[in-house]
Amino acid sequence: MTEYQIPATVRQCCVTGRPLTPGEVCFSVLVQDGATLVRRDYCKDAWQGPPHGTVGYWQGKVPVQEKDRRHARLTGLAHIHAQAVYSIDEAGPNQGRRYA
Repeated sequence: MTEYQIPATVRQCCVTGRPLTPGEVCFSVLVQDGATLVRRDYCKDAWQGPPHGTVGYWQGKVPVQEKDRRHARLTGLAHIHAQAVYSIDEAGPNQGRRYA
């Protein structure tokens, strides 16, 4: 089986030039350009189907940037920590301890 290296999205519609925002539905295609595969991303409004010469295409959502993911993970962990601390406070000083 042949493996292909698929380039990452450039987060910009190749037709309109408009930046694609995280979470936005988009369409991506791979076209052969000589010996290389070229990725082209389309916003939903500019998508009219795969262009001639398409090797493959798919619909997806623009990924959330890594710094946004890290913030979401930290926010979730902070919430869990706050719940654990609240549980300890509710138990009182003479009750069993729980550590977060």
